[in-house]
Amino acid sequence: MDSSNIKVVVTGASGFLGRAVLSEAQRRGLHAVGMAHTRASGGLAQVDLLDAQATGDFIAREAPQCIIHCAAEKRPAAVEHSTQAHRLNVEVPALLARLAQTHNAYLIYVSTEYVFDGTSPPYEAHDAPNPLNKYGLSKLQGEHAALANAGAAVLRLPLLYGRTVDPAESQFGALVQKLCSGARLEANAWQKRYPTSTEDVARVLIDMSMSAASAGWLSGIYQFASQEMLTQYTMCEALKDILGSASEIVPLTHSVDSVVRPEDTRMSVRALEEAGINVQCTPFRQWWTTHLQTL
Repeated sequence: MDSSNIKVVVTGASGFLGRAVLSEAQRRGLHAVGMAHTRASGGLAQVDLLDAQATGDFIAREAPQCIIHCAAEKRPAAVEHSTQAHRLNVEVPALLARLAQTHNAYLIYVSTEYVFDGTSPPYEAHDAPNPLNKYGLSKLQGEHAALANAGAAVLRLPLLYGRTVDPAESQFGALVQKLCSGARLEANAWQKRYPTSTEDVARVLIDMSMSAASAGWLSGIYQFASQEMLTQYTMCEALKDILGSASEIVPLTHSVDSVVRPEDTRMSVRALEEAGINVQCTPFRQWWTTHLQTL
C-alpha cells in the first residue's frame, strides 16, 4: 500500500513521544493527524480524550487506518495521587479500543516496562506482569483495556530520551541543565535502565503501522528497548564527559524515592524481531554526542 494512503492518528502528539511519532509518520509520507489537548498548536487537532463524545466524533470524522495512542500520565509519582491519571491511563484506552473496532482501525497502545517487578529479567512479552506501583498497574490495566479489541497491539517501552521543547518533558532535560551549570548531582546507581531514543521508538511504531496496512495487523503484546544497560549514575557520567562538565556526581546505592520502582526490567525484543520489525537502537552516547553538538 502507498504510504500516502495510510492515515494515522497520533494521540498525545504535542508530547515528548507523540511529537516524534507524528514527525516520523510525516517524514515517511503517511497521512498523519495529531491530537493534543493542552498544547494543541501547529496544526494539531484539539481534542480532550477524557471527553468520550468529542473523541468518538473525531475518530469517526477522520476514519484512520491506525491509531497510535501515546497520550498518558507517565509520571509515577503523579499517578499515585491522581484519579484523572487512572482515567487517562485506563478508561481512554478502553474507549479507543471500542472506537478502533467500530471503525476498523488498528490500535497500538504504548505501555511501559513498569508492568514488571524487576526481579527476573530479561522479560519476554508473554511473561507474567507484576507491577510494583500504581503507574505500572494503571498501564497494565490499560493494556487489558486495549487488548479487549482482539486486533489491537501493545508496545511496551523503557525509559526514553530524545528532543524536547521543554526540559521538563524528560528527566534528561533537567540533568543536562544541572551538568551545564556545574551543579553537584546525586544519581541513582542501583536501578538498571535501558534508555531508548524517541526517534527509534517512532520508527518502530510507524513500521508496525505500515506492516499492518500491507500484511495484516500485528496484534498482541510487543516490546522494544535498547539492550544497552545503564544506571542514572552512568548516564550522568556519560553526559558529563560529553559536555565537559565539572559537576560532582554522587552515586545513590539505594532508593530515596517515595514510589517503589523495579530494579531491572530488561525486556526482550524477540516478538518484534519475529514479526520482521527492525529493532536496531542508537547507542546512548552516540545520540547525545550528536544532539548536544547541535544545541
